Amino acid sequence: MSYGFLNVASLLLGIVAIIIPLTQNRIKLSITKIIISFSLSLIAIGCQISYQNQLVTIQD
Repeated sequence: MSYGFLNVASLLLGIVAIIIPLTQNRIKLSITKIIISFSLSLIAIGCQISYQNQLVTIQD
């Protein structure tokens, strides 16, 4: 099984996590958008950790 998709998923999730807060009004902060952005960034970090774990497992 190829784990290369984790890099792409991490990149896309990270970009979306950055874009979401930029789309909201600067004065009124939406707690929902903050939670979604934070969650996406955590998932992106999780993808990178999984990918690094796979590299360690195959001793690359």
